[in-house]
Amino acid sequence: MYSLLTRAASWVDRCLRWYILVLIALLVVLTFSQVVARYVFRAPFTSTEEYARLVLVWLTFMGAAMAVRLNRLVRIEVIEEHLPYSVRLFLSTFFDFVLIGLLSVIIVKGCKAVTVTDSQVVAGTPLSYSAYTLSIVVGASIMFLYIFLRVLERFRGQGSRRG
Repeated sequence: MYSLLTRAASWVDRCLRWYILVLIALLVVLTFSQVVARYVFRAPFTSTEEYARLVLVWLTFMGAAMAVRLNRLVRIEVIEEHLPYSVRLFLSTFFDFVLIGLLSVIIVKGCKAVTVTDSQVVAGTPLSYSAYTLSIVVGASIMFLYIFLRVLERFRGQGSRRG
């Protein structure tokens, strides 16, 4: 099971990196086209801002998932770096379990939010607001996978000495 999870995480890593790259490019294109249309042609597009907002929301949650994978989330380590390794390992594992619990709640409640917002149409687009709320569910699910894998690696003795 562990090797299956690591292969799945590796595949998700590759897809997520490409997806983030595409989202960044799309955000630049949407923003640039809106600026050109508004200030050069004096005829702004009607829905470019909504699409750019949607891309930014997805980029936020996918970027957060990648930050979890790379263990780059913002933390205050002033006190933690002075603690013994065993205490740091315990704290890291404890906080990972807290995050797993929190992400589980976010996934469950996010699925309900996707259902509720599915009938609400974003003005000027054919999209519903579930396109926004789905990013929360997908991002939290990817983060759940990464944190679960990190906890498994610790219990298998493969975690980094950084904790």
